[in-house]
Amino acid sequence: MAKLKKGFIVVLGVCLLSLVSTSAPVYAIDNPDSGPFILQVDAYQNLNTDGDTLFVVRINIPYATAPDEPSSEAFIGRLLLAGETMAETTPYAFHNSGYGYNTFAFYETSGITWEAAYTVNLSGSPTLDWSGDVPSVSVTTVGWHTSSSPALSQNLLASNILDWASSLTGHWSVALLTATAGGSVLSSGYGVQYFTNVIPYLKLLCPSVLPTSQTPVTYEDQDLQGAGSAAVTEQWPFDFSGMSDWMGLPDVNWLHVLITMVLVVFVCVMLKLDAKMSLIASFSIVILVTIPGFLDPIVAAAIIFVAVLGAGLVFILGKPIV
Repeated sequence: MAKLKKGFIVVLGVCLLSLVSTSAPVYAIDNPDSGPFILQVDAYQNLNTDGDTLFVVRINIPYATAPDEPSSEAFIGRLLLAGETMAETTPYAFHNSGYGYNTFAFYETSGITWEAAYTVNLSGSPTLDWSGDVPSVSVTTVGWHTSSSPALSQNLLASNILDWASSLTGHWSVALLTATAGGSVLSSGYGVQYFTNVIPYLKLLCPSVLPTSQTPVTYEDQDLQGAGSAAVTEQWPFDFSGMSDWMGLPDVNWLHVLITMVLVVFVCVMLKLDAKMSLIASFSIVILVTIPGFLDPIVAAAIIFVAVLGAGLVFILGKPIV
């Protein structure tokens, strides 16, 4: 019987390690029908503070049928200088899950060298299983627009935003503009919702494009730690960014490390519990990981498997595995 117990423990350990050895699940996705494309890149300076810079990037990711993953999970926009990533974001999933014509932007209060040889890249998330090569496009042509006067810089940006909003209105058949006595502004519904999420701090950088009755919308940076995954990592309550930067690992890897530690502790406890307590512990952890949106479905399934396996071993043996 002692050998049987040890055998079960070894099998349990092997199952546990195999389940958590992969840092993140991989999801399949078709490549775009063509492209993707970066249509235009414009840079604006001195909008709110001296030396700040905003890059506005017009894109097109053509799909006849949008993938299950929104553009915010499938694609990443980057600003690079001499091969080094200076900023990154994801295309906002607003119309048609973010596919087709869309926009992303980078805003930096300092650190941007004006008219330097920047590259703007749009590429598929490497965490996805693409049907072909990972889609990617890069451009080095940037329209540089600057003025020593914030008001003049904001006027240049306003012209761009309203022009692009007019084009998107035609592409999407959604009204992004509203006519006023002083000229067009973003519509209080779709226009404001889209551009305040696409362009960081739009209320500060270009207030003239907003309707006068518009309540300021707080911009929230899009989280890249779960790009390409169905995991709802934006709801994850802990911040591993400091440790991630120190160790050079993405936040999602630290999430899986934490899950691994929890599984190890759980199995160790299971080995000491009697049958009734094992059932209670297993039931509790199953309920925990099946709370909607708490963990990636594959990770949750792995934890449930280990919990059920541990409880099953205790019941099969009829007593604690010690």
